[in-house]
Amino acid sequence: MLFRQFFQGFTYPVRAHFLENLLEITEYRLTPYNQIDDYGQEKTWKMQKQAQAFKKRKSQIASSVEDVVEVADYKGYSSRTRESLSCWNPDSIGFNLIEHVLCHIIKKERPGAVLVFMTGWDDINSLKRSATSSSYLG
Repeated sequence: MLFRQFFQGFTYPVRAHFLENLLEITEYRLTPYNQIDDYGQEKTWKMQKQAQAFKKRKSQIASSVEDVVEVADYKGYSSRTRESLSCWNPDSIGFNLIEHVLCHIIKKERPGAVLVFMTGWDDINSLKRSATSSSYLG
């Protein structure tokens, strides 16, 4: 029996998008500076801390992602998207990107709901704080 048969009316079609598609559609540009996860700490300190941690280690996920990006064919994407992917930090959650995508959805898509999966309670709260303080999302 399908899940939706248990909860009539509570399932909706889901569209999954990959990072490269979101970057292309929204024209968002990733830089080393807009991928800093700010948990309410002073930005300079947080940026220095993340830069040091990034230099000391590259996670297995980051290494795997870099390998995939190197061999991936992004010929159909703009130079802006390819450049963004080249400096993407997979260790960063990317609250700025999430907010930008949410703003794009509100401006360009039909009304509906958006479900954003986060890795933990602190991340959920950080995104909520950031989104509610946004002039457009708040």
